[in-house]
Amino acid sequence: MLNKLISNFWNNFKTQPDVWFFYAFLATFVFSIRKVILFHPINNRFNEYSGIFLYLSDIFLIMTFIAWVIFELYHKKLQLSIKKLVFVPRLAYRQAGGTLMLIFALLSWSLISILWSENKDIAFFRFIKLLEFSLLSIFIVKKIVPRGTILKNSFKIIIASAITNSFIGIWQFITQHSIGLFWLKESLISPTTPGVAKIIFNEEPFVRSYGLFPHPNIFGGFLLFSLSITYIYYKLFHVEQLSKNKVNYCSTWNNKKIILNKISGDILYIISNKKLIFSIQIIALLFTFSKSAILGLIITALYIFKISIPPQPSLKKWHKSKLITFGYSLIVPRGTIITKKLFLFSLIITTLFVIAKPNIYSLLFKSLDERMIYLNVSRETILSNSFFGLGSGQFVTQMQSYTNLNLLDWQFQPVHNVFLLIFSELGIIGLIIFITLLYKLFFTRLINSKEKQSNIITNVNCSTWNNKLNKKSNLINNVPRGTFTKIYYISKISRGVLLGLIFIMLFDHYLWDIQQGEILLFITFALAGYSNDIKN
Repeated sequence: MLNKLISNFWNNFKTQPDVWFFYAFLATFVFSIRKVILFHPINNRFNEYSGIFLYLSDIFLIMTFIAWVIFELYHKKLQLSIKKLVFVPRLAYRQAGGTLMLIFALLSWSLISILWSENKDIAFFRFIKLLEFSLLSIFIVKKIVPRGTILKNSFKIIIASAITNSFIGIWQFITQHSIGLFWLKESLISPTTPGVAKIIFNEEPFVRSYGLFPHPNIFGGFLLFSLSITYIYYKLFHVEQLSKNKVNYCSTWNNKKIILNKISGDILYIISNKKLIFSIQIIALLFTFSKSAILGLIITALYIFKISIPPQPSLKKWHKSKLITFGYSLIVPRGTIITKKLFLFSLIITTLFVIAKPNIYSLLFKSLDERMIYLNVSRETILSNSFFGLGSGQFVTQMQSYTNLNLLDWQFQPVHNVFLLIFSELGIIGLIIFITLLYKLFFTRLINSKEKQSNIITNVNCSTWNNKLNKKSNLINNVPRGTFTKIYYISKISRGVLLGLIFIMLFDHYLWDIQQGEILLFITFALAGYSNDIKN
């Protein structure tokens, strides 16, 4: 039995090694397992932002790229050897929006900034990281999203990682110390450890939930992302079987006839698990006490629920009635149920505040006061280098030159605002490129025409991902690697995630200069920037 499993795995690995390396990358990017290659001490001490590192996830990602290039070259050679080429429609990246050109422009400007950077080692390293994660976005767009099974497996890995980290984070908060996963580089935390993120309740310090991440805020950002991925996963891949006599292979969001009775016991079991999976992640998120992540999730949820009804003409007549989908609450167009849920959530939080009696200053204002130092330094760097900037990755290494304060070791950190950080390091040119990139990802139109949308939805009864008996498949409207509705849905929800991450960018920097945060941002870029254009 074991030999058969190993044989099957090896056969699958040989056919698509790049995908399997990508799976390994997804499973390991949450870890802080790394090798310090070089670091430039600040005040004769190690600093996180003046070092060069090789992460375990970097190794798997590099192997992914190498295997991908070899696979593509082999595939191209194989195609050229075939007398009659057969073209399969592919859903390509948003060419019209110029997203790839903007990423290339940002990369180029980061490379050029090395010329005037004081610490060229760090500047070059930051360019390499930007290049690495830009290639990650392109790989996801070209290889992962167009293939439903691979995308489904990728989502499963992210969800499994989120659940694992959630259990670890909840246990850390309950026990108020790390749980001993030192071999996974778990942060050493306790209420008495200096530098550990804490929250004050009843005048006593409590350690915030870390998971396997280097900081609770990064863990919170990951949970925002994973909750959205969980939502997409159940919407796209959850198969409903509504009756013993009549089997429906369509997911509820892609089925014109939603049947509301005779739900099988299996479905009830799946739904209960789904609620549990969401609940575990939400509890872990609350234990991070990451204000930006929690508010970012609320912003993301409001955006997602606003567009959660699928674009089906048959649903228009239900706009003034109740719409029930399996595993999700009642949705009323005017937001009645959403309002009730938000009220209930607010009531629970208020009750917890009254019982726990948190220190309001510690909870809301302490971090803002501490960050004023970085805002002042950022202002001075922008005034002195507004056009070109300091150079990529130079903010922390040059902080002392732009303040009269004698900075302590722990105060050498980037400004807690991604836009100000980019402005400080890459100047107004880099900031304009980055903001334009966000604009293109978020505001570029998803649907080319209503007629195209209507035709595809009319001609396709079910998503090809979860329907093996679809009789209306064809090369244009029912592509083996996914349907138009899938792309519409992924892009829409991912834009909600991007909106939540943009909110986090206003109050933190980890999405731009810390490994796990950068990966979250560029994966979101790939999913939000995926186009519905079908090309031959």
